[in-house]
Amino acid sequence: MKKITFFFLLIFILQFSNAQENIIYYDDFLNETSSGFTSFVTHNPENIPITTLITRNNTIPTETLLGYTRPAVNIPRGDVRTHKSIDIKGHDSGVNFEADVWFVTEAIDISSLSNLILSFASQNRFQEGATKPVVKMLVTTDYQDGTDPTTVTWTDITSTITNVKETFYNDGLWAFSYVDLTSYAGTAGSDRFAVAIKTEYKNEGTFSDVNNRNGRWFFSDFKFAENSTLSLNENLVDTDILVYPNPTSDKINIKNDKNRNIKSISMVNVLGQTVYKSGFKSQIPVRNLNKGIYMIKIDVAGSAQSITKKIIVN
Repeated sequence: MKKITFFFLLIFILQFSNAQENIIYYDDFLNETSSGFTSFVTHNPENIPITTLITRNNTIPTETLLGYTRPAVNIPRGDVRTHKSIDIKGHDSGVNFEADVWFVTEAIDISSLSNLILSFASQNRFQEGATKPVVKMLVTTDYQDGTDPTTVTWTDITSTITNVKETFYNDGLWAFSYVDLTSYAGTAGSDRFAVAIKTEYKNEGTFSDVNNRNGRWFFSDFKFAENSTLSLNENLVDTDILVYPNPTSDKINIKNDKNRNIKSISMVNVLGQTVYKSGFKSQIPVRNLNKGIYMIKIDVAGSAQSITKKIIVN
């Protein structure tokens, strides 16, 4: 009997262990329209050439910042990667520009995915003065590549950007960040999903290196992944959520002092049967459960993986 119980316990522990990351899309941004993005300028009263406002650049962050080794090829195309960053300029040669500059990622099909994380690197440089350019991250589920972005319905997700290393919109340092796109994955009509970065520059007065220059933005390493391996977020979640007492015969307490956004909690027995499931509750009654070993699965917003805890009911 002990051997059988151990076998089933091993099976459901493996079942709830973290799934391997599946990179859905990753591109080097080498060439516009054929390497992951298309650029647009939708407000340009000074008629600045688009090739001045947005270009590709050899400046890219280190893999140490990213926390992973870049794929050797573009995914899913499979051609050899030659990595670039997208360089959006708000000034040049002592002149600030007024322009709305976009780059829109190639549309991808996420309708069959169970979760999705977009991680990316960004850098803001040479920006001086009180008035900062507005930088937005936008998404849509129905984008035809090459379409004028002003004719598309976008959802602004800038406020959901989560910092992993350094800070988005800092000055001078590369930042590594991510957004949780799980709410868009696996939904009807999400077969042409795209992300846009819109940068709004203003030309307000005389250019100055000290107190009035628009600066430049760099973006790179847009990685769309299912079962993302963003380790920092996972480790924080795992240590910040406590489950006690253990063993227990009456109830289980869920301690969430860091106020993580717990989406759901479920309990599974050694036969793989779900015996409890709910949204976040600070206490789970177990007095009516059979004695034995159970696994608690905790799903947290902003994390493509789950936290699991082994509990003994006696």
